[in-house]
Amino acid sequence: MTGALRILITNICLDNRSGTESVVRDLIVNFARRGHLPTLYAPRLGAPADELRQCGGHVVDRLDEMTGMPDIIHGHHNVPTVEAMARFSTCPAIFVAHDWRSWFDWPPDFERVHRYVAVDETRRDYLIRDVGIEPERVLILHNAVDLARIRVRQTQLDARPRRALAFTKTSEQMPALDEACSRWGITLGSLGRGTGDLSGEPEKLLVQQDLVFATGRSAIEALCCGAAVIVGDARGLAGMVTTANYAALRALNFGSGAFTRPITVDAIMTEIARYDRDNALAVAARIREDADLEYLLDRLEILYREAMAAGRSRLAWSAHDRRALRRFVKSWPPQAGPDAASWEPNRSGLAGLRRQIDKQARPFAPLRRIADAIGW
Repeated sequence: MTGALRILITNICLDNRSGTESVVRDLIVNFARRGHLPTLYAPRLGAPADELRQCGGHVVDRLDEMTGMPDIIHGHHNVPTVEAMARFSTCPAIFVAHDWRSWFDWPPDFERVHRYVAVDETRRDYLIRDVGIEPERVLILHNAVDLARIRVRQTQLDARPRRALAFTKTSEQMPALDEACSRWGITLGSLGRGTGDLSGEPEKLLVQQDLVFATGRSAIEALCCGAAVIVGDARGLAGMVTTANYAALRALNFGSGAFTRPITVDAIMTEIARYDRDNALAVAARIREDADLEYLLDRLEILYREAMAAGRSRLAWSAHDRRALRRFVKSWPPQAGPDAASWEPNRSGLAGLRRQIDKQARPFAPLRRIADAIGW
């Protein structure tokens, strides 16, 4: 089966510069380039949404603004994913787990989710062990970046680091980084949500650095820009990325699962001492090969079509999924957040859809029970 796909991608917001917001931007732009019809649904929009629209991206903050039925739901975050599944009740879905700490990261448990995608081994273990998803429904697709946007640096790394950047979502580690870099005679700048220095084009600054302190997708972007990278933030320290530890750190998404010790001045100075220009260049070449967004897009297209094919043999709302939807509305994850009241319109709308789904199911309840029992 070939042809353009109508892809609905969900995200909790597009009003900041977070990791998943960078992910969905790259997906929207590049799926459109491949001839597909992607739409991003995010309940909260801001300047990044306007920028994406200027690039031709289709962005909505209300699902009733969409025209036509999507072929596949690519879910990030629970509330917008469940809203999309309830609105488009015959559309199959996948769910991508980027984290688990925030209320919006808790994955919804629906049979209609064909596959749960983890970005690393830590998230895969969480989905299986803590959420209870069957192992055969979980797969790993590592984070990737758009190499057409993040190009190879044109200047050579210095033999010793002179310019460094903290590309981070936390701030508590900054005094230790400042002190360590000062002792080494390194000029330290900052970028990212943790320091309030935000940019829609971080790659333009990253290619000017000898050394970057970062984690997760930020670390991947910095490595692809050709900088030496020390993985760590306020939560802990993994260390300098080298050809020797690259595979292990990549498997953990250069994230918190790789942290082995607290981030201190002495620990940072020890890692800076491991700076090696040739090794950093070798790591950059390797990650540009295996973190290429084109490979991820290929894998996602295959996964979408598998989900679509599997969805044809299922009823839209099994008894399991109707129960899951009722539990989701009743528990309402935003209640765990600081701005719970602002999500009330979403809860009310979803509750209305749930009542419609239950009402539609009642006339066929005996048939549905038989279908559920035989797995049809």
